[in-house]
Amino acid sequence: MARKTPPHLERALSRVKAYVLRYPKGVEESDLYKVDSFSVLSKKERQQLVGIIESTSALHVTRSGKPGKEKLWFQHMRFAGVPENKGSLSPATSIVPTQPTVAEVVNSWREEAPSKHQCMSCGTSKPLSEFPDNYGKPLETCSHCLKRLREETMLAKHSTHQQSSDPLAGFTPEQLLKISEMALSRAKEAKEAQTARDAITKQLEPIRREVLQAHQKVTKAFDTMVDGMAELDKAMAKLRGFKVEI
Repeated sequence: MARKTPPHLERALSRVKAYVLRYPKGVEESDLYKVDSFSVLSKKERQQLVGIIESTSALHVTRSGKPGKEKLWFQHMRFAGVPENKGSLSPATSIVPTQPTVAEVVNSWREEAPSKHQCMSCGTSKPLSEFPDNYGKPLETCSHCLKRLREETMLAKHSTHQQSSDPLAGFTPEQLLKISEMALSRAKEAKEAQTARDAITKQLEPIRREVLQAHQKVTKAFDTMVDGMAELDKAMAKLRGFKVEI
């Protein structure tokens, strides 16, 4: 029974197959990191995906080198020269492809590359001369888009730096004018409110002083009355205890 691909690896498998199909001579495992859905996988998930590719013959995989340091070469079945179903081959008829050298791969890329290449950024097919050269293999983004992306990145960094140091950075002249008008309006309202508070305080100050003076007099009179009541109580106590001695 065929091995079922986990749902989270189906997208990566589809993208990897589509990517490898573009290069008849195949690609190295390191080239697959240009496929976004492959590069985001963990090491364990990438190993699992390679195992699925081999077990299902989704791609022709060639291993070379010592165990633990071996290199993987991926080639689409359309160009591998072997049937899609590996199980139908007997050992006598199995085709064992040889690992191409780096020089052969570079030459094959130069000779068999199409006259145009589609930019992965803008989606436009452009001559190979407009793509940076990567050992004979064009990059996925054209020179114009790479320059634009670098400029956008620099502008974004510059804008972020300005915004962090200047709170008004990034505003248009019209926006700055509107902000200044709002600030002046609020400053005027605050000044008028402060002036009104000062006027009220000035008018209330004499009345406040009079109230305090009257309160002091009432308090003093009350204290005097309390003292007088205490003295009166003492005198009345003496009067009640008075006895005539004959």
